[in-house]
Order: sequence, then C-alpha cells, then structure tokens
Amino acid sequence: MGISKDLKKIQKDWEERFQKDPSLSTNHFLRFDNPPDKHVIDFIEENKIKPPKKVLDLGCSNGKNAKWLVERGFEVYGVDFSESAIKFARRNVKGAKFLVAYARDLPFKNNFFDVVIDAGTIHVNPPSEREYNFRSF
Repeated sequence: MGISKDLKKIQKDWEERFQKDPSLSTNHFLRFDNPPDKHVIDFIEENKIKPPKKVLDLGCSNGKNAKWLVERGFEVYGVDFSESAIKFARRNVKGAKFLVAYARDLPFKNNFFDVVIDAGTIHVNPPSEREYNFRSF
C-alpha cells in the first residue's frame, strides 16, 4: 500500500509549519522551549521505565520530548515525516538520533525498541493509515 493522498497532504501542511517556525513557538503544546508532553512524563514515571532503554519517539516533531528523555539517560531515536522538524531536532537535541520517515515505514528490526512513545502522530493520520500503523507495530 502506497502513501495515501490524505497523508501526503498532512505531511505537506506540517512541513510548511516547520519551515515557517521550526520551534513551533506559536503552538503552546508543541513549543520546543516548553516542558515535554505531560503524558510522556506520566507514562515513563508510572511504568517505572528506567534508562538505559531504547525509546522511539514517533512523530518527534522538533525533539521536545526526545530532549527530556535524553537528559534522563535514555537512548532515543526520533522519527518524523517533516524534514524541517528533523533538522531542527538534530541541531537542538544532542545525544539522540533523528531520521525522516513515515511511521508506517520504519527502518528498524522488530523488537529493536524497549519503549515507543507517540505524543501526536497516529491519531492525526487518516483512518486507513492508522489501521496500517497499528498493524505495523
């Protein structure tokens, strides 16, 4: 199954946002200089997940959550379909590995990660992509 027109449109929209404002300073939830997503912190803490675990930050955006994880000693891989977001993350988050990829086409072996976080990726995909992503994981 190829990438749907709907997903390509979503990718184009996000790429344009990141090109205009890579830190997403006008988006309170995603701003790079804000604390990481509360749900990410809660998930890590409530499940007592400790470094040195390999964590996939799916849809890592500008790297805000990846930065928090790296600072706590996790081995972090950030993936996003926006090249501009990944460029920003690489410049601003030292110690994590970032790559441009679709959530549905990840270049990792099965069970490579101990933990996968998604703070805003799968639910913004069109329904057909969500189903494919879930089956991929």
